[in-house]
Amino acid sequence: DHAFIGRRSQFSTGLAGEPIGAAKFADQARFPAFATTINRDFSITAANQLGVAIDALREPIVFVVKKNTSTLRNLLKWLKLYNPDGGIIHPLLLIDDEADNASINTKSKQNAITRINEGIRDILFQFDKASYVGYTATPFANIFINPDSKDDMLGEDLFPRDFIQILEPPSNYVGPEQVFSEESELSQDMLKTPDDYEDIIPLKHKNHHPITSLPGSLIEAFHVFILVRAIRILQGKGSTHCTMMINVSRFNSVQRDVQNSVIELKYELENELKVYSNKSDGLSKSKALQQLKYLFDREYKNACRSLEDFPEKAGFDEIQKNLVEAISSIDVELVNMSGGSLDYDRYSEHGRHVVAVGGFALSRGLTLEGLCVSYVLRNPSAYDTLMQMGRWFGYRPGYKELCRLYIPDFAQEYYRYIWEATEELRDEIRLMATLNMTPKDFGLKVRQHSAAIRITAANKMDQAQLIQVALSYAEKHIEGYIVHTDKAIVKANAELTNSFLLRLGKANVPSGIKSTSNLFWSEVGINKIREFITRFRVPKSLFDLYVSGANSLVVNYMDERKDELEKWDVVVLGNKKTDAVSDSDILPNFTVELRERNTGFLDDAGNFHATGKRRLAIPGDPSNGLSLTVFKELEENGKKKSISDRLLNHNRERPLLLIHLFSGKTKNDQRKVGNLISYSICFPRILNEENRPIERTYSANVVYQQTNMFDELGFDEAKDELEGEEL
Repeated sequence: DHAFIGRRSQFSTGLAGEPIGAAKFADQARFPAFATTINRDFSITAANQLGVAIDALREPIVFVVKKNTSTLRNLLKWLKLYNPDGGIIHPLLLIDDEADNASINTKSKQNAITRINEGIRDILFQFDKASYVGYTATPFANIFINPDSKDDMLGEDLFPRDFIQILEPPSNYVGPEQVFSEESELSQDMLKTPDDYEDIIPLKHKNHHPITSLPGSLIEAFHVFILVRAIRILQGKGSTHCTMMINVSRFNSVQRDVQNSVIELKYELENELKVYSNKSDGLSKSKALQQLKYLFDREYKNACRSLEDFPEKAGFDEIQKNLVEAISSIDVELVNMSGGSLDYDRYSEHGRHVVAVGGFALSRGLTLEGLCVSYVLRNPSAYDTLMQMGRWFGYRPGYKELCRLYIPDFAQEYYRYIWEATEELRDEIRLMATLNMTPKDFGLKVRQHSAAIRITAANKMDQAQLIQVALSYAEKHIEGYIVHTDKAIVKANAELTNSFLLRLGKANVPSGIKSTSNLFWSEVGINKIREFITRFRVPKSLFDLYVSGANSLVVNYMDERKDELEKWDVVVLGNKKTDAVSDSDILPNFTVELRERNTGFLDDAGNFHATGKRRLAIPGDPSNGLSLTVFKELEENGKKKSISDRLLNHNRERPLLLIHLFSGKTKNDQRKVGNLISYSICFPRILNEENRPIERTYSANVVYQQTNMFDELGFDEAKDELEGEEL
C-alpha cells in the first residue's frame, strides 16, 4: 500500500482514499487498482466490487495472494470470466515469494503436477505476455527443476531459465559468514552450545511429549534476554522492539507446554527482582541477581564498552536498577497456526518485547524485529529448511554484539557446511553471469553433505544426479589475464607489489636455476605470498583468483596444502626488446621494461583483457625457477619446440609467482589503456599423495548433466579443453 498502490487497500475508501506513501510524492494522482485488501485475501466477490472488467482497466491491477490452492483457483476463475480462452493482452508480472516453497512440482510421475505449481502455471498461461520472477534465500530446489518440462495446457515449468540474480548482502548485514565462520569475532561471542536438553526435550520426540521442566541452557538464555533488555534501556533504546526466539519442537502441544513453562519462569524471576533489585543488599540475598551478574560479567561486561550510547563506566549496578522495567514488559507468545501472530506495528510507540515460542511459523519468511537471543533445538534434514530457520540473520544496528544463539554443536557444523556449499553455488552463478550465459545454458551443482543432511526435500530432487568433482591446480598456470584499468586500483596494486618486493630483500638468481629475469627471489614463505594475493585486487571475472573476504579458489587450494607449498619462487618479467620502454611509476624501486599487449579488448565493466585467448604470459615464462639441467633435458626431448606449461610445471620443485608489467592497447581501435600490472601463478605437481585434491560429491542439475563434458574427460582435462576458447 505504501510503496506502490499509494492508498489503503480497503474497498470502502474507494478512489477518495487519502494518498499515502509513494503517492504523496507523485507528480499526478494515479492509483493502481487492487483486488486484495488488508482485510481479506482474493475472492471473486471482492474482485467484482471493482465493477469493471479487466480489459476496461486503465491502470495496473495488483493482487497479493497466498500460495493457496483455492485462492489461486479463484483468481484463475475471475480471469476467465472475461477471457475464457486465455490470450489476455495485458502483460503479467508474477512475483513468487519464497519460490522454493510450495511452488515446486514434487510429483515424480510424468504429466503429474502438484496443485500450487499447476495454479501458478495456469495463471501465467492465460496471458500473451507473462514474466515469472521467484525470490528466495534458498534456491536449491529451483535449480533442480527440469528445464525441459512442458505441458500443453500449462506451458513451461518454473525453472529459472533466463537469469539468476544474486543479491549481495551489504556490509551492515549479519549473515552466515559472520555467525558461523570460525574466524569471525562475532561468532566467538555469539554462539553458545547447549548440551543439557536431551533428557528434557530430545531432538526426536512425539506429539504431546511432556515438558516438566526447562533445560538449564534455556533458562540461561532467558536470563541473557533480560540483560539485553536492560542494556538497551541504558542505551536509551528501551522502546525499540526486542525479541527472543524459542524453536524446540514442531508440535503445537509441546510448544504450548514450553510457553507455559517460560511464563512461569518469567513471573518467578520478575517477582524476585521486584523484591531485591532496588535493595542495597539485594545482590547478596537474591540468587537470580547473582546469576544475572555472573552472566553480565561473562557475556557483556567487555562488549558494552564498544556499544554506542552506552553510559561510560556503567556496570552491573546500573543494569540492576533497570531489570524490573526490562522484564515487566516482556510477553511470552505462541507463534503457530493455533496461536497468535506477532504484531509489532501496534507497539510502535513503546516497542514490542516478546519471547516467541513456535516451530514452522518461526522458520520461514517471518521477520522477528529486534531479535537478539535465539534458542533452537531442531534437527532438520535439508539445507533449505536449516537456512530458513536462521531468523537470526539480518540487520542488527547498534546491538549485534549483544546477540546470542544457543544451538547444538552438530547444527553449528551443518550451518558452516551449508554456508560453504552456498558460497560455492553463488560463485558458480557469478561465473555464469561473467560468461554472459543463462541457467538454460550453464549447468549448476550443489555440494552434497556426506550423510546427515540433504540439499532439499527428496521429492524436489528427482532430476538431480550425483557427480564427483576434485578441483586441483596441480601443474596449472593460473593467469591474471583480466586487469582493472581504474587508476586508483592500478595505483593501489602497484604500491602493494612494490612494497611486497622490497620486503623480499635483494633479488638473486640461485646457481643452477633457470630465470629469464634478474628480478628473481627464491625460498619466499607462503604467508608473504598469501598476503600479497589476498590484497591484490583482480576483477570478479577472474574466478580462480578473485578474493571474497580473505578467500579465493587459489587461496583455498594453497591453504589445503600449506606444507607442500611452503616455499615459493618470485619473478618480475620484463621485455627483452632493445626498444622496450621502462615505467618508473608502477615499480619505482625497480627497473623493469614494459611488455606490450596490443591485441586485447575492454569488457562491459571497463576491465582490460590482455589477449583474446585468456593468456597473459608468453612461452617460456613458466620455465622460471626450473633446474637448468631439467630445462635442458626438456628442450632436447622436445627438439626445441615450445614446451607446454603443464610439462614445465610438472618438473618444477616450488610454486612460482610471476609479476607482469605491460602497456595495453585494444586490438580493434588501438585505444591506449595505460600501463598495467598483474600476476600469474604456476603450481607444481602434487608430491605428497596425502595432499591430493579433496574429492567432493555434488548434486548436478539437468542442464549440467546435458552440457558438461566432465563425464568423458574428467575435470582437469575438461578445463584444458576450454583453455584459449572464447566463450
